[in-house]
Amino acid sequence: MKPSRPDTADACVDLYMYERLASAGATAAREGEILKAAELLERARVMSTGPLVEGLKGPMLQRERLYRQERFLSDMEVRAELELELGRHRNAVPYLHYAVHKYPLRERFVWLLMLALYRSDRGNEALKLYSDHRARIIEEMGAEPGPSLRALHARLLSQDPELMVLPVLQPKTLPRANAGPQALQGR
Repeated sequence: MKPSRPDTADACVDLYMYERLASAGATAAREGEILKAAELLERARVMSTGPLVEGLKGPMLQRERLYRQERFLSDMEVRAELELELGRHRNAVPYLHYAVHKYPLRERFVWLLMLALYRSDRGNEALKLYSDHRARIIEEMGAEPGPSLRALHARLLSQDPELMVLPVLQPKTLPRANAGPQALQGR
C-alpha cells in the first residue's frame, strides 16, 4: 500500500519545497551543473528546520523522520562535495565542522572535512581530526575507521599533491531525483 499524503495543491509546504529543491539539486549535480546544484541544495538546506512533525508519535511518523534525516544528510554530503569541487574549501570547513560535531560517526563528513582542511593549507588540523576520530571509533566501537578514511589519512601523511585535484563528487552515489519514502517500501 502506497503511503498517502494530504493534497496541498501548490501550497508552500517546507517539506515539499525541500523535496523539489533537493531533487533539482541532485539532478543538476548529475548533469554536471555544479554551481546550480550547490545553490539548489543550499536553498534546500535552509528549508530543513528540524524534525518532521516534532512532538507527534507513531511508528509511521518515526520511519518518515528517519527517512527524512537520512535524505537530508545524504543531500548535505553532496552539498559539501560540490563546495570542494568548486574549489571553495575554506567555505566548506565551518559547515563540515558542524556536521562532524553533530554526526561524529558519519565518516563521509569526516573525510570531506579532512580534505577541505588539507586544501585550505591546514593539513595538521586534518591529521589531528583523523587521530581524534580514530580514537573515538576505537573507544566507542572497538573498530578502526573505514578504508576510505584510512586511505585519505595515508595520502595526507605523504602529502600527495593529487589531493589538491582529487574529484570528490561521486555521481554513482548522488540521490535519485524524486526518491521518496516509497523507495523504502518493503524493506
